[in-house]
Amino acid sequence: MQKNKFAFCLFLILLMGLICNLWAQNKNMFTPQQKLHLQKIARMLPPEARSCLPPEVWTSEKPCESSKSMTGTGAISGTVTKAAGGGGITGVYVRAHLCECPSSSGFALTDASGNYTITGLTAGRYTVWTDNDSIFTDVYYNHKTWQNADTITVGSGTISGINFSLNVGAQITGKLTLTGLTTYGIVFVEAIDTLTNQYYISQASLIGVDTATYVVKRLPTGKFRIKTYSMSGYIDEYYDDKSDAASATVISVTEGSTYSSKNITLDLGGIIKGTITGSGALNHIQVFAYYVPNKFEWLNMTGITNSSGVYRLTGLRSGAWKVFCYADTTYAWEWYNNASSWNSAASVTVTAPDSVTGKNFSLEIGGSISGHVYDAGANPINDCQVIAFDSSFFEIGQGMRGTNTNSSGYYKIGGLRTGSYTVEASTACDNQFYNHKDSIWDADPVGVTMPSNVTGINFNIASAVEEEEDQTGLQPTSFELKQNYPNPFNPGTEIEYTLHKSTQVNLTIYNLLGQKVKTLLSERQPVGSYKITWDGKNEQGKTSSSGIYFYRLEVNGVPQTKRMVLLK
Repeated sequence: MQKNKFAFCLFLILLMGLICNLWAQNKNMFTPQQKLHLQKIARMLPPEARSCLPPEVWTSEKPCESSKSMTGTGAISGTVTKAAGGGGITGVYVRAHLCECPSSSGFALTDASGNYTITGLTAGRYTVWTDNDSIFTDVYYNHKTWQNADTITVGSGTISGINFSLNVGAQITGKLTLTGLTTYGIVFVEAIDTLTNQYYISQASLIGVDTATYVVKRLPTGKFRIKTYSMSGYIDEYYDDKSDAASATVISVTEGSTYSSKNITLDLGGIIKGTITGSGALNHIQVFAYYVPNKFEWLNMTGITNSSGVYRLTGLRSGAWKVFCYADTTYAWEWYNNASSWNSAASVTVTAPDSVTGKNFSLEIGGSISGHVYDAGANPINDCQVIAFDSSFFEIGQGMRGTNTNSSGYYKIGGLRTGSYTVEASTACDNQFYNHKDSIWDADPVGVTMPSNVTGINFNIASAVEEEEDQTGLQPTSFELKQNYPNPFNPGTEIEYTLHKSTQVNLTIYNLLGQKVKTLLSERQPVGSYKITWDGKNEQGKTSSSGIYFYRLEVNGVPQTKRMVLLK
């Protein structure tokens, strides 16, 4: 069951494209609870995907712990110029993320001459890249992709000469036509890089017309699939007239060129309607529909109940769908028909463009989990994210709720369905599973029975500074396992650690189920710093599937574990 989370990680990159546009249109359509979930999702994305999200998502609406906030004396400066003909490019964001804490970030906007300076950086290694909304292709420093980007080590001064030279990107364009348009249509067109899964969103959408021209620009040289996201009741598809990624026509592009006449015609989809009630009609409750043949590829999330508790899911292709009611922090979520999981949920058969009615939900008051989060000195941690997720999260990416601690370190997560939960507390730079566990498979499960409250689920998270890389160059006083880089990665990543004395060292890769994937090292090593590369292959030499993995360093019988994401 947990293996489905692998596919979910890939799907997130596509889903966040739609979320980004929804957020831009109306930030208030997401509740604080839902924004928290998007922030949690954003932490799993590669930097490209995070960087195009609204800042309040990819920075988690809060800095790192105060000791890690961007108030340092370091700086990065340089110039962004045109590759063809030279000349500075104005209005380009240059962003820097601290490798040990991606939520610690800084940025600057280039001036009329293309110059920029990012100030206030704390000491550490940074990934630096451009982020523009013009015609140029964004790159990482030294013209690398995020998988193999060079890093910049910042101290107390300014690192200058971090320059970027941008090429004009490729463009894909064509006609977008909606059949049977009655009032309005809003459709986003995305180009998805088949190698990196990075997406590029069209500038054109249809509002009040049935045909318009879309343009997806800033594309690097590579291969792309074109996919639509309709918000107006039309069946999404891949170019050209393909229903899934496997059969989609791939378009090869070269920077500086335009690829036209990639036309798309969308048909009206089917509809699922129903009512959601609790003690009465429930307003502003989100409802999701997943296409059974490929639940990760086609999702409709536009169903939000009105004041009468009525929801309406549109744009559904013909076939079997499963419907999920997200509920709120009071009522527990539910699959149709009163089911607790994807596997037990009843399917709803749709024949486009007809409607299916009467798919109602009667929700129950949910249970809750509460406790406190402290640091290593038993001081309360404010604004720490605490997430509870059950098996539905691994099945489909639902079944997750969370909140932030208050100034006393207290949290309470409500709206939980009866079941067993994995609970995680995370600051911007550190995380811990209950009960003082650093890996998901070691976490003690927390059982919840509606509508009771489970108390005393407490956490003690060490200060991020204590785990930070030694920037002084002094001999480390204890062994330390650092975050792999790059992360996410494809195809390989580098794992770095330090030893304070000669000892036996074991470094092992595990999957989400706790199964060993590969032993990278098992030998005695002297004092020093080491870097080990994992090429993403298992013991049999086969490339591992995309998903979340854990690397475990055991030194003299004492383990440390960190997680990483392989994306293909």
